[in-house]
Amino acid sequence: MFFLGATVQPTYANTDPATVTKTGDIIINVTNKPIREVLTLIEKQSKFIFVYNSESVKLNKTVTLNITSTSINEVMSLLLKGTSLTYEVSDRQILIIPTTEKQNTNRTTVSGVVSDENGEPLIGVNVQIKGESSGTITDTEGKYSMTVPAGKSLLFSYIG
Repeated sequence: MFFLGATVQPTYANTDPATVTKTGDIIINVTNKPIREVLTLIEKQSKFIFVYNSESVKLNKTVTLNITSTSINEVMSLLLKGTSLTYEVSDRQILIIPTTEKQNTNRTTVSGVVSDENGEPLIGVNVQIKGESSGTITDTEGKYSMTVPAGKSLLFSYIG
């Protein structure tokens, strides 16, 4: 018996989503439709796919939009205007998240050296993000480095 396997992948005339938006292929003309239905329309007219957590992202708000020949960024800005939602575009995926969640995705790396009053490095100092359980400890040279959400404070504790 002989088996032949093949992988089928959709082929598009143009696979670059940026080109889709520049040519104005997205046309939305809806009256009092839930955001969820508008997202389905966008998926049908473009190569974009929407990703969201249905527990934290509520898409039942109704909208009235008449948009012709515009970019995905303009469409999404108008669609989500007046909601507590925002979006991030990554290739063909559009992630929809609560605005507060996006603020938490803005992270920065913080590093430093913890030393005593004589300038000697302190080994094993606990460095923790205030209000969270995540943290790190200083190494043998008193150094630490960690990723911290924007606007968060660090707590330092040392027994010794």
